[in-house]
Amino acid sequence: MSKMKFYETEHVHGFPWNRVAAGYWWRYPNQHSSHVFSVDTLETKIVDGKLHCRRLIIKTNALPSWGKHFFSDQRVPVIEECIVDPVSKTLTWYVRNIGLSTFMATVEKAQLSASVEDPDKTVVKKQAWIDSSILGFRTAIKKFGIDRYKKNCVLATEGFETVLTKHYCLNTTNTPSTPGSSNTPSTPGSSNTPSTPGSSNTPSTSGSSSSSSTLGSPNTTHCCQSSNATQSSNAPQSSKISSSRNPTLSKSFL
Repeated sequence: MSKMKFYETEHVHGFPWNRVAAGYWWRYPNQHSSHVFSVDTLETKIVDGKLHCRRLIIKTNALPSWGKHFFSDQRVPVIEECIVDPVSKTLTWYVRNIGLSTFMATVEKAQLSASVEDPDKTVVKKQAWIDSSILGFRTAIKKFGIDRYKKNCVLATEGFETVLTKHYCLNTTNTPSTPGSSNTPSTPGSSNTPSTPGSSNTPSTSGSSSSSSTLGSPNTTHCCQSSNATQSSNAPQSSKISSSRNPTLSKSFL
């Protein structure tokens, strides 16, 4: 029996755990998720204070040219099971494909947890096991699977980070000021404008300091004031629709 190919990696999101855990449910669509065709929730339940969720995700990852000799290019259904523990602040998900499993069976385990070093950041640890049942091509198929997973998991993290930045940073820092707001100078004759010239309270220039206070609004989140300010300014304004080990899976995978 051939050994499963194993790979693991770790990334960091520049947001606290509660925000990343909330954003997990609407991380699609993003600029790197064009291969995700649909997401459907099959079951949700709470057991011992933990949220359990099972979803069906249809993906359209294309097969390599040599792989089409075994199977036609098609949409691949995968099952995702997620467990959220608000006490330990962990969100763990397991993903396995139920289509093309003979060609390449992939099992992924990933966990979001609060960073020990910085509470304003979240660490995501990803592990993947890949196997194949195609005699004579197992080694090549498993290598292809690991190489593609390495690439895709980085893109997945980048896409998720973009969604988080747009939601938590751009929505607060780029909120346009509207005429008549409390921080915007009102038109001549309003109660905040001196009625006579020469008054000590008359602003010396037409652009007073309060007119740009939206950029420094107290509602701006901490993540936007730190290193994520650079990420939010560069984020796109719209999104588009080792050794072998045995994987540790939830009971429903067994």
